[in-house]
Amino acid sequence: MNGNEQTDWPKLAAELEVSGTPFVNGGHLQVDGTGTRTNVSPVDGSPGFTCVDSDADHVNAAVAAARKAWSDSWRDLGPGERKRLLLALADAVLASGQRLALCDCLDVGKPISAASGEIFPAAGFIRYYAEAIDKVYVGNVAPSGAGAMELQVWKPRGVVGAITPWNFPMINACLKLGPALAAGNTVVIKPSELS
Repeated sequence: MNGNEQTDWPKLAAELEVSGTPFVNGGHLQVDGTGTRTNVSPVDGSPGFTCVDSDADHVNAAVAAARKAWSDSWRDLGPGERKRLLLALADAVLASGQRLALCDCLDVGKPISAASGEIFPAAGFIRYYAEAIDKVYVGNVAPSGAGAMELQVWKPRGVVGAITPWNFPMINACLKLGPALAAGNTVVIKPSELS
């Protein structure tokens, strides 16, 4: 957009397709016999998105996939490669900004201007942590007290569980994803059932 065009939000909303199944390991899980929940728009009481009520099996699948991604490759990626991938993620958030903002608008009743206003800062948090990756050096010796030495060693911890609140869905997700991924961990994120 060049800044002079107007977004046809109703048209985009009518064309929007959202899967309400858990997104794990690059795809949506096939779910059978699981309950669902339909959010209600706080704006006018109309039905919003319908999502699967995830159960222990869904969580276990997400944790197993995150653990495998962590142990197979993510933890061992060099700082430059993690930085490159996180910067690409920040770019993807910006590129999908209208769709992401529209989802938050429809899901939690946030005005589209406020939802759109979350996209740049959300991508910025991921970009901030990506840029910090190559500023941390393994094996630094830090100043310490007399007769002591502090050696700083970077070591990813594994799978991080992140629970985010409803009020700023994109910003809160990126605030959790950015530092965990930058440090070499993988993430299972559980957004609020309200968003």
